[in-house]
Amino acid sequence: LLGVAFLGGGPGSVIDYVALRDSVSPEEAVHRLILRAKGRDQAERSAPLVHRGNGAAKASIFPPSPSAAALLRDVVAAYAQNLADSPAAQRYLAGRGLGPGVIERFQVGFSDGKLATKLAPDGAQEAALRDLGILKDGGREHFAGMIVVPIPAPDGQGFVQAYARRIVDREPRHLYLPTEHRGILNAEAARVYADRLILAEKVLDFLSLWQIGVPSCIPCFGASGFTRPMEALLKDAGVRRVVVAFDHDEPGHKGAFRVAERLRALGIEPLRLLWPEGIKDANQWLVTPLPDGRKVAREDFEALLAAAEPMAGGAAVSVPALAPRLPASASASPATK
Repeated sequence: LLGVAFLGGGPGSVIDYVALRDSVSPEEAVHRLILRAKGRDQAERSAPLVHRGNGAAKASIFPPSPSAAALLRDVVAAYAQNLADSPAAQRYLAGRGLGPGVIERFQVGFSDGKLATKLAPDGAQEAALRDLGILKDGGREHFAGMIVVPIPAPDGQGFVQAYARRIVDREPRHLYLPTEHRGILNAEAARVYADRLILAEKVLDFLSLWQIGVPSCIPCFGASGFTRPMEALLKDAGVRRVVVAFDHDEPGHKGAFRVAERLRALGIEPLRLLWPEGIKDANQWLVTPLPDGRKVAREDFEALLAAAEPMAGGAAVSVPALAPRLPASASASPATK
């Protein structure tokens, strides 16, 4: 019965059920069902919930942690609660066009700088968090004042990295944990979408595409952040074609051609996605109204994908030659840089 409902996809199908239960689009519901059919539920659950006197559920704060992985899960849960309690952080994400669904799906949180006050008094957790790069000397947080997106290991078993973006216009605006860039966000996409996988330059660009219902994407650690684990994942998954959706600027252009060379060496066909005129990246595209006043949607991105150009070997063309062909109605705002 489940198989019939899944294949049918009509009213009352399992697709409708998952979409309603998880408050996601039908496309995302299909994606989740595919992952679960493979025995890989990618939506990791964080720390246990406890009920306070007012009946509201909140993440328990740092119970004794049997491992570094468990401690990181507790940090992710605490940051998620911080986000729920921070109107400023919520406004920042809303300004970037990111809604509750994608925020919850990827356990996006906020570092309020008060983590050290929530730790056990014996100092063991503080020392462990210093070793992980979460805390600095004196209990200061590495990501204080920043939105934080946890990045799981390539096999999905626990978090091994995190990307953070400051919510005010002050440097540094972007940070990762001061450890090896070995995690992969949404790694399962390489296996599910081997015919055409998308590589985004940054985590916020990936979240922006997910926001409009594009799950076939993996983010890099910046324009020079296509890592060896990512390369191994694409090879093992049998990926055949990759659309490189990096920024329309000099670093993004150069990074895209470096990635293309490595993809060709793996036998993978690389294509370059060209953003519309005046658009730098996926997040700016998400928050910029189209010329007819509409918000961008999945079908608009599909049109960009259809126009993606093969990346030939040899000398790279100049950035001006990549000028996209579709008009946009606004230029970059400080929030999207």
